[in-house]
Amino acid sequence: MALQRALLDAVTRVETVLTPVTEELEREKAEKAAIKEELKAVKRSRKESDELYARCTHLEGELQEARDARNTALVSKEKAKRHLQRGVDEIARLNKLHEKFDHALKKQKEEIARLEITLKEANNDRHVLKKKLRILAKQCTKIAVQDSHPDDSLQVLEPQEETLI
Repeated sequence: MALQRALLDAVTRVETVLTPVTEELEREKAEKAAIKEELKAVKRSRKESDELYARCTHLEGELQEARDARNTALVSKEKAKRHLQRGVDEIARLNKLHEKFDHALKKQKEEIARLEITLKEANNDRHVLKKKLRILAKQCTKIAVQDSHPDDSLQVLEPQEETLI
């Protein structure tokens, strides 16, 4: 019994010594498991951070491309605006030129109408003068025939047909 008692005491002493060590070991295992979980969470967080960083980098690239495209569009817009303004200016210039030519054409038409009237009047006057000349020529011929001078230098000649002036 003494041996049993000694063994029981030894077991109790070993238990007393090992229990804190076992508890410490269990605490350390739990702490190690918690650290492992925390490490996994940090790794997941790091992976998510890397993915977010890659996404941000990608979005920054797209943003820069969009800015470049916007700048190109603005340059194109300005070029188109200048081209359109040149067209508007050209149209205004052509309209002024058109008005100038219309005014000149109107004056020329008025001048042509005035000259046509003058020409018609001149033709009428010429026609009347031609008739008068024929009548006078006939009268002179009758007078010359009645005089019968032997001097040929005083003889009146018949007028020839005039060409148009």
